[in-house]
Amino acid sequence: MPEYKLVKLKSGLRCLLVPNKYIDSVNVSIIFRVGSRCEEENVAGISHFLEHMFFKGTKKRPQAKHISEAVDSVGGTMNAFTSYEYTGYYIKVAKQHVGLAVDVLSDMILNSKFEQKEINRERNVVKEEMKMYEDNPLSYIWRLWNGVLYGEHGLGRDIAGTRQALDNIDHRAMVGYRDSYYSVVNGLLVVVGNFSSEAMVKELDKRWARISAGKKSVFAAVSEKQQEPQLVLLTKDIQQANFCVGVRTYPAFHKNHYITQLLSVVLGQGMSSRLFLKVRERNGLAYSINSSVDNYTDVGNLVVKTGTDADKALKALAMILAEMKKITEEKVGAKELNKAKEYWKGNLVLSLEYAESLANMVGIQELLFDKVIEPKAMMKKIDAVTATDIQRVAQDIFQSSKLNLAVIGPYKSSAKFKQILKI
Repeated sequence: MPEYKLVKLKSGLRCLLVPNKYIDSVNVSIIFRVGSRCEEENVAGISHFLEHMFFKGTKKRPQAKHISEAVDSVGGTMNAFTSYEYTGYYIKVAKQHVGLAVDVLSDMILNSKFEQKEINRERNVVKEEMKMYEDNPLSYIWRLWNGVLYGEHGLGRDIAGTRQALDNIDHRAMVGYRDSYYSVVNGLLVVVGNFSSEAMVKELDKRWARISAGKKSVFAAVSEKQQEPQLVLLTKDIQQANFCVGVRTYPAFHKNHYITQLLSVVLGQGMSSRLFLKVRERNGLAYSINSSVDNYTDVGNLVVKTGTDADKALKALAMILAEMKKITEEKVGAKELNKAKEYWKGNLVLSLEYAESLANMVGIQELLFDKVIEPKAMMKKIDAVTATDIQRVAQDIFQSSKLNLAVIGPYKSSAKFKQILKI
């Protein structure tokens, strides 16, 4: 990873500079510590809706096409993303056009008009986006999964919000939300690529001088008092059942963070993982099966996701639960543990070849935790994990009382799933 430097602009806005003279592009991004878990229920979805609206026109670039044409004219790319705890925007261009990228990005965030007619038009676009995901079980299963874990809490709601809440969002709501949270106290600029740090700071000072001080976003606490397995079923007339099964784990950078990461790799990451070999290769029950870990600032979870023939879903679920139980009873062998470590480290190295991934990795850490753990330090922590560590964590999290299951399929009752939901 290239060396990075954290600087503070005259406005007070923090900025991570990650210069790299060996590439010919620059990725300019701004991330804000605000997402769907910060929203009031009556405007649920405003973070995501606002993300759409930042591309719809400013005083300088009145229409959406003027923003897109500015970036397209130099062969650049631009995009945005909304999560539960942060929202980000980025523009990537060839190094000679970095000034344009800084100008367009700051113009979008600071000067968007949020015209009511555009809000009304884009509201329908967001609703169509919601329908698209609702009609796709592979995608919508994640909405159900978070709902099982976190219920009506912001982490349990759809990031896109609800249709009723979207109808409540108008120009005034958007401006108020932008001015409150898109601010110095919640923001972080990240610049990755081939640029002069001194010249970049001058340009950023100029473009971001008028950002508001704002107020720090508040993440409502999550209550986790689960004492028995939880299950939700969405009945849908489809051939393939999709389900997520997993457990509550730990927050990001908890002392067991890296142990849980390796546990997930052993269980279901990669084509030589235990679940891929057992469920797909040996039994032919699924095309895709994988394990992953989601970490937030205060909670986390480990989940296995797959899709299988509706008549074979119970069999696939039983196999997954059996593998969870096995890893609590038997220590991972030295060869398998080493493979898991190299898999995790290799994935990290490959991801850092992309400026967008590097910007997100360092940016989100600094934004949410006020520190950046460099890749070498992460790898050192991964290498320190032992088979005993993995078994200890597995015994802590893989318990029947902590199991959660979300299912989409052609079932009238969840009774049979509930019967086998135990380790």
